[in-house]
Amino acid sequence: MIFEENIATFVQNIHQDNKDGHGFDHIYRVVQLAKKILATEPQANSDLVLAAAYLHDTYDEKLYPDVALQKQKVAEFLKSLNYSKEKQDKIFYIIDNMSYSSNLTQQKELDINGQIVQDADRLDAMGAWGIVRTLEYGWTH
Repeated sequence: MIFEENIATFVQNIHQDNKDGHGFDHIYRVVQLAKKILATEPQANSDLVLAAAYLHDTYDEKLYPDVALQKQKVAEFLKSLNYSKEKQDKIFYIIDNMSYSSNLTQQKELDINGQIVQDADRLDAMGAWGIVRTLEYGWTH
């Protein structure tokens, strides 16, 4: 998939120096988990799911001081891939509402696409990789 290669390259460039558990290795695992879940959910939109899975940490406030600027870079990138405003909005809604912290005070409603990305990200937070990522984040922050 050309779109997937383009998004992967864009995300790799953003996360190439990240050593706090949010690097491309994490993104890759989330994408692979999302693909496994997608195989069981034929009603889901794989294009939205994979785009959101790849992009979910590209403007995370824990990682970037200027979230608005980072989000604008992502929007411009998606536009360069001919993603409609509607599709961009759906991707941003998933990213903005899938995190554990964004659901602390009020549970955010996600459709099946968002639920898949959220589950994939949370699955990567469990087990040995979750422990490694927690330590990496603690060491760098």
